[in-house]
Formats: sequence, C-alpha cells, structure tokens
Amino acid sequence: MVVDQRFDSVGVNCYALSVAYIIMDFAQMHALKQADPKYQKFSSDITATSLEKRKINGKQCIAMREICQLDHAMDLLRSKSFDCEVTSDKTDKVLIKSTGQDGECWYWTYHNGAEEIEKIMIQKCIKVANLAVQWDVLTERIASLNKDQDEYGDKLVKKAEAKKTDKEAIKG
Repeated sequence: MVVDQRFDSVGVNCYALSVAYIIMDFAQMHALKQADPKYQKFSSDITATSLEKRKINGKQCIAMREICQLDHAMDLLRSKSFDCEVTSDKTDKVLIKSTGQDGECWYWTYHNGAEEIEKIMIQKCIKVANLAVQWDVLTERIASLNKDQDEYGDKLVKKAEAKKTDKEAIKG
C-alpha cells in the first residue's frame, strides 16, 4: 500500500496538520452546536420520540404475546368442543348429573368460548396494527427532526464562520 504523504519545504507533514485542523474544527463545530439551546431542543425532542418508540414497541410485544396465549386457549377450547360434539348416552347422563348440561350443550359452550376468544384476538391484532402506524409516524418524525437539526447546525456553523471571517477582515 502506498501512502501519499505531502511535506512542505521544511519537511513538515502537511497532511497530518490538515487532519489535526479538521479534528479541531469538528470539535469547535460540535461545541458551538451543543451550546445552542435550539439545537439542544432538537436533541431532546429526538430522544423523547425515540423513548416513545421504545414504549410502543413494548406494547406491541405484549399484545403479540397475548395473541399467542389466546391462540393456545382457543385451540384448547376447540379440542374440548370436539370431545363433546358426539357423546354416548352414558357420558351424557354423567354430564347432566354433575353439571346440568349434556354433551351437546358443552360442545356449544366450548365452541362459543372459542369464538369469543377469536373476537378478542382480532381486537388485539387491530391494536398491533395501530401501534405499527404510530411507530411509522414516530420514525418519520425522528428523521425529520434529525434533518432539521442538521440544517440548523450547518447554519450555526456558517454564521460563526462568517463572523470569524468578518473579524479577521476588520483586523487585516
């Protein structure tokens, strides 16, 4: 690998000096931006929006786990309803004696329970979809805030550089 090193007439590495100048200049730009309250407001808004996104993600995860749990419960109810769909006379007599309902009644009880769980699952799915929309809105807001902050920071730097140039011209 060939490294391009440029030296001035005295033998000082100009590239190294320019890198040091750029790093120092970046530090000055950063300090200038961090000292500005409006620039800091952008940062705090971005942080708050990111926190809100994390909370929404947590709500989505909870809702998805609840959907999975409801799905397991629905499978169990359907299995039980199939067990009671066709029952013998002997089983019906035991069921009536112990619960007051025969196998067909239990079939419909389990079946209707599964349908109610299905309705709840649909509501949870709608909740997850709504949270996804909120997530997307916050993602766009963060992108917009980042863009606005960058533009504002660039204006601050240009303004400061213009003042510096004006001061140097007055001295000169």
